Amino acid sequence: MSKRTIDNKQSKLFDGAKLHEIAIQQSPMEAILSLNREYERVYGNINDARKKPADGWSVAIDNGGSNGEAEYRLGDIFDGGEVVACDEEKARYWYVKAAENGHPWAQFLLGTFYEEGEGVERDIEKAVCWFAKSAEQGNVFSSEKLGLMYQLGDGVDQDDKKAIYWYEKAAEQGSKTAKTMLKMIKSLCK
Repeated sequence: MSKRTIDNKQSKLFDGAKLHEIAIQQSPMEAILSLNREYERVYGNINDARKKPADGWSVAIDNGGSNGEAEYRLGDIFDGGEVVACDEEKARYWYVKAAENGHPWAQFLLGTFYEEGEGVERDIEKAVCWFAKSAEQGNVFSSEKLGLMYQLGDGVDQDDKKAIYWYEKAAEQGSKTAKTMLKMIKSLCK
């Protein structure tokens, strides 16, 4: 990418930053989060430039206290290894914080950690709990996961009614997988 393109992007970002300066007086957390999202959007995959959002998400948390979105983004940054060196322990720390603050994707990931025993002791009960919290907020993958777990009795008691419930939630969100599984499980339950 040419220096001119980068300078143009920086100019656009600076214009946006001026608007955020005004907004920050009214809602500091929202302004900081919005600015960081804009920075990531403008710079895309320029790894050197993307180091700034990591700092920005930390600032958002420092200035605004707990925030699931900022915590999730930090977890993602440490998990990806593109912006900073991959650090699974730090990534998991931020994902846990985000999950505890209601972030549905972080809750899904935490459910996966407990289901697979990734960095934590394997605990299916906790996995189901986190998947359910995520699914109740509309995470289709959590709904599908719970449907499959209950259909197969994978770590839980096999329960077709619970499987149907979770598949229906996912199907309502347009999941083709859940629609297929619903047809199959309903035909077997006749």
